Amino acid sequence: MLQNKTNKPIADLAGTVVHAFPPNQNPDNGKWRPANFEIETESGVVKVKHFPYSYFDKEQGVRVTPEPIQMPEWYKQLERFGATLQGLEGLKVQIKGAGTINETTMAIEYTVVGDNFTVLDSDSPQVNTLDPVQEQGKQQTFSLDERIAWNSSVNNAVQSHPFKGDPLDAEARSKWLGEIDVLALDIYHMIRRGPVEPKVEAVEPDEDIV
Repeated sequence: MLQNKTNKPIADLAGTVVHAFPPNQNPDNGKWRPANFEIETESGVVKVKHFPYSYFDKEQGVRVTPEPIQMPEWYKQLERFGATLQGLEGLKVQIKGAGTINETTMAIEYTVVGDNFTVLDSDSPQVNTLDPVQEQGKQQTFSLDERIAWNSSVNNAVQSHPFKGDPLDAEARSKWLGEIDVLALDIYHMIRRGPVEPKVEAVEPDEDIV
């Protein structure tokens, strides 16, 4: 792993986008939150984030984010995946990131270095990518509706079965992800099936009643 001038570790990350969120403003204090990406790599899920451009105002003694916000060129290229970036979820990406420790979770989070954020699948949001219910080793079209259903399934599985271990414990994360995968798959089938009428057994009348 390389180091940059600020002594932050530089890593080459490659994997599938699990979640993607655009920058958004905190309504309580007006501060801008970063664009966030969760990437499923061979070693587990990593978080990549990037704040809008800002500068330190010496007169006010605070950091200021100009509005409308400004983002790097690599982020502007993601606009084709929708304002919410939902079309990016399920696609493969390759990123060069500078790592920092999140003091709350103690997990490593990455900031994109330069313009090193590349979508590998296609120039179009509709691409061939791995379907969570396909047979291992095969590849088929994974539509936007299917990606949305799968992402919803994973979100529900995570909410009902949160990870409570050490985020730096790769073995514990792998075991948890396997459990999430099984639970999400069951939920996915229910979402794709759609609602069905519940079966209600008819109540036999009491023969003693005249």
